[in-house]
Amino acid sequence: MLEFIDFIIKATIYSAVLAFLILLPNLVLNVLMGLNESRFKCMQCGNCCRLKIIHLTKEDVVRLEKAGYADFTEMKGGEVTFRRVNGRCLFNKDDNCSVYEHRARVCREFPFFTIYGIPYCRIMSYCPAQDELRKNLKWIP
Repeated sequence: MLEFIDFIIKATIYSAVLAFLILLPNLVLNVLMGLNESRFKCMQCGNCCRLKIIHLTKEDVVRLEKAGYADFTEMKGGEVTFRRVNGRCLFNKDDNCSVYEHRARVCREFPFFTIYGIPYCRIMSYCPAQDELRKNLKWIP
């Protein structure tokens, strides 16, 4: 019985190490892209506005209300989000953000964030600006 438990423990460790090694190249790419956030130029294609549920902070709501906007929120899973119209953010007009200067924090930072103080870029297949950044960083495959 002890041999079986030993086998299970070793198999679990080997599986975890293998999974880490498989994910490592993507993790490195995400960090390298995150370190180059200043070179990222949003193309305002509107893809993220169509494909993401955009969660709002209290500060986002206050900023938009001060700018004169109203009736733009809804609740999704206990979170305040931008109201969606025809599957996209209410403020997405002709694939452009109609409140760009007042947009939510998550929209300002997308697709970048920080994990334990490390800059990180979440790779999104629908973001042409990421593709452009990746091309401009010639040392990234």
